[in-house]
Amino acid sequence: MGRGSASRPISFPRYAEVVTADVAHAIDELYGVSPKEFSSARNARAAALKAAGREADAQTIRRLAKPSPFLWATNQLARQDPQRVAHFVRAVRGGLLQHLF
Repeated sequence: MGRGSASRPISFPRYAEVVTADVAHAIDELYGVSPKEFSSARNARAAALKAAGREADAQTIRRLAKPSPFLWATNQLARQDPQRVAHFVRAVRGGLLQHLF
């Protein structure tokens, strides 16, 4: 993700807390796995962090919610074509779609 070193705290916009770059990377990876695999992958990552003595990071990971199928598909699209998704988000924020509803 390139957001910082593994030990330097960084802000992760989706969450109220500040996490390290390696936890932010773990979150990004987890939301890339299929919804069927999400819970087991999340729990395994949390267990590994806990075993490494990183209880706070483990709890951050453990609190991650399984994405809905819609959100998972949107996330996959954003990973595959980030420019198109960014353009869509700008259009929605700019009110360009208000004529449709």
